[in-house]
Amino acid sequence: MVVPAVQVVDITANAAILLLTGQVDACSCDSLHREISAVMTRHHPHCLVLDVSLVKYISSSGICLFTSLVQDLAAAGGCLVFVGMPEWVCKPFDMLGYARNFDFRDSMYDAMQKLPAI
Repeated sequence: MVVPAVQVVDITANAAILLLTGQVDACSCDSLHREISAVMTRHHPHCLVLDVSLVKYISSSGICLFTSLVQDLAAAGGCLVFVGMPEWVCKPFDMLGYARNFDFRDSMYDAMQKLPAI
């Protein structure tokens, strides 16, 4: 098992930019949720940009975690944007029919352009 890690890359006027590494699965979702929630509580970002280019695997449990984040952010008028998701990591999103519910961007520049102005 590759334990996921969360690193705060930047905090902007409207977003927290986080780098995720490792695997996002049933064993790691609780700790990952705690770490992301701590960033959200501390910085109150409008949007969350997750650089997942170094993530090796996301299970259906991880998709549930990210779905919850999308719903929470959207309820407050914000958004969740994934950056750099490897094709093989995106497969579970496609297989389960969830890909259309998420915003995937190839570059950080594209992700930052997507964010609403505040």
